[in-house]
Amino acid sequence: MDPTSAFQVGSGSSLITVALLVAGLGCTVVLLWAGWALVSGFRGFASRRMPGVNYQNMTLRVFLIIVLMFWIFLS
Repeated sequence: MDPTSAFQVGSGSSLITVALLVAGLGCTVVLLWAGWALVSGFRGFASRRMPGVNYQNMTLRVFLIIVLMFWIFLS
């Protein structure tokens, strides 16, 4: 018995379904983190504790992390 069919028999679901579930959970966590980071950064920018250049750099980094994580999870 190969490992894929053994996994399917033991878990009751296919390996592709579990991989899609893990990828979906990972993307959800990344998006929640990105939302929290952007809102926190905007609050700092609005209260003048963070300069606009720093907020722009932080926003760019957050979007690059989103793209990288989606590429990792969904490839």
